[in-house]
Amino acid sequence: GRKSFGIAPGAAHIMVTLRSEYDEQMSAMINEINTGIGEICSREKLEFSTRFDDIFPATHNDPAAFETIREAARTGGFSAAEAPFRWSEDFGHFTARFRGAMFGIGAGPETPALHHPEYDFPDELIDKGADLFMGILSAAAKT
Repeated sequence: GRKSFGIAPGAAHIMVTLRSEYDEQMSAMINEINTGIGEICSREKLEFSTRFDDIFPATHNDPAAFETIREAARTGGFSAAEAPFRWSEDFGHFTARFRGAMFGIGAGPETPALHHPEYDFPDELIDKGADLFMGILSAAAKT
């Protein structure tokens, strides 16, 4: 709708971001949203349509691949966060077909978040990231 005081909009777009750890949870949320919107719109005599963009399958880290990354991080002197993060990511398409694990290279708490308008990729991460990937290759070669 438009920003207007005292005027009900004739049309509006509502956008949300959904995150889930499992594909079944995502399906359940989508069904719940469609049902809820349908009930409200029916009661209020409104028309609606929904569209979903960028629905990614859940990323499931292979335990062996995860351990390879963790070992490379330890060996390379990197600290590793233990808590998973809920990124919206297409990497789930890869882990649905191949063994793998996803990880991120953090820029530190003083750096604005990745999609923040003030974010500027810290170039000093390039060498560190390359070192970590070389460590992963080395650790994987040992298994």
